[in-house]
Amino acid sequence: MEAVADAIVGPGVDPPPNLLRPSPAGPLGGGKGDRFPRIARHPPATGSSPGVEFCGVEGLMTANKHFKRRVRERALRTGESYTAALRHLRRIDAQEHLVQWQRIEKPDFGYAVHVPQNWDERPPNLKNSPWETARFGDPTDRRHTVIVFRSTARLGWTAAEVAEGTQISLQAAGFGEFHITDAQIAGQTGARLACAKYDTGRVWAVRHYFVVHDDVRLTLGCGSSIPEEDDPLFAAMAERFEILNPV
Repeated sequence: MEAVADAIVGPGVDPPPNLLRPSPAGPLGGGKGDRFPRIARHPPATGSSPGVEFCGVEGLMTANKHFKRRVRERALRTGESYTAALRHLRRIDAQEHLVQWQRIEKPDFGYAVHVPQNWDERPPNLKNSPWETARFGDPTDRRHTVIVFRSTARLGWTAAEVAEGTQISLQAAGFGEFHITDAQIAGQTGARLACAKYDTGRVWAVRHYFVVHDDVRLTLGCGSSIPEEDDPLFAAMAERFEILNPV
């Protein structure tokens, strides 16, 4: 699927980040002669879980609700029975807890992101969006990609309002099934925008995680053609996302 061009909006309204698409095959960041070779890798902090952490009965109920929704979505998309989809996703979730993480710090942009150990960094595609700072993905699996956007926030805007503005752009591009919910990102409550676009039986799902810090908004943009499998990974990445002190 083609990337969405910058949204055309009215005066005084910030355009939302561009939609994600699977990264094209090509050299990965960090290689000889690459313009973006610096990747600071550190072991993950001890005592943290790679998955989403929930506390109390209310948290468990929310976790169960989200999991059941993922099961229904997979069963609908694949034609599997509910039981088969449930068994598959339980296996996927168990594998997520075995993820080995690497920490990639981007001090010039004020954040650090945790991605799976076998993922690499690619340079941003500024033709896709001038707000891209970096792309990350598995060099052997093009079914998912992550882009981090950074831009100036409108004065007084919340993460939920940023998500609502982004929804307008994606809706105009043919996306549907929108859900905006609270989400944990960088140790604080931000917003999560989920949506999907279907093309000849294929799906491209977008999961944007928004956080507003001072006058800056950061977006962890996640795209996947297998969303029910990648959702736990994306949620874990959002929780581990870090906002660095100004340099």
